Amino acid sequence: MKTVVKAVTLLKRFSSQKTEWGLSELARATGIDKVIVYRLLGTLAREEFVSKDPKSRSYRLGPAVMELANAHAGRVEPLAVARPHLNALRKETGETVHFMVRRDLKATITMVLESPHELRVAGRIGDAVPLYCTSSGRCFIAFGDAALRRAALRGPLGPWTRYTITDRAVLEAEIRRVRANGFAIDDRQILEHARGAAAPIFDADGEVLSCIVVIGPTMRVTRAKVRMIAKSVRETARRVSRELGFTAAGFPAQHSNAR
Repeated sequence: MKTVVKAVTLLKRFSSQKTEWGLSELARATGIDKVIVYRLLGTLAREEFVSKDPKSRSYRLGPAVMELANAHAGRVEPLAVARPHLNALRKETGETVHFMVRRDLKATITMVLESPHELRVAGRIGDAVPLYCTSSGRCFIAFGDAALRRAALRGPLGPWTRYTITDRAVLEAEIRRVRANGFAIDDRQILEHARGAAAPIFDADGEVLSCIVVIGPTMRVTRAKVRMIAKSVRETARRVSRELGFTAAGFPAQHSNAR
């Protein structure tokens, strides 16, 4: 068992920031004896989990790792991965949690975990709202591609409440803030008496799969509290994204998918 743990320790040192390792530096970085590292790398190379460059004599991940990654990506259901994290988020915030997906230019609820409070904001599975006027929608726009941004901002921006952002320039500035912060805040823009926050979930390729939303009544969710909630939502989305294979450094403000 200790040998397996050491082999996994070696594999986990490879990342998008450092794709190649020399034998000696890998031993130093892990604290594993150099002789043991040499033997483990030899075994991993035979099984194609690592490959050795004959010129530089450094090691990189091999095709067997990609095969496992593809098998994982093909079998993982994002909502199944997210569910325990969403339950924990509802317990932490005490407010309703929504799991949202994008369908064309609308954000659609696919799961609802209602707040335990008698006074709460609920929502129903299947409810859909335009991307521009809700926190999850602005996350989809902010981290989507250029074509989606153009389409979402080109159409009519009608008000859902008196607080809905309908000025295109103001909305574009808000989208930039969402991208910089890694979360979006809805301050009574979709429901007059509700505030909420959303953050995006990324897949292994850096594409936005879905969004997590926490929403509650304004009498409990003040402007100060909603920012605290937003950070919790962002951290939850980060954990789910990692489990789905997303590994970009600086998540998500420096997310490289800046098309």
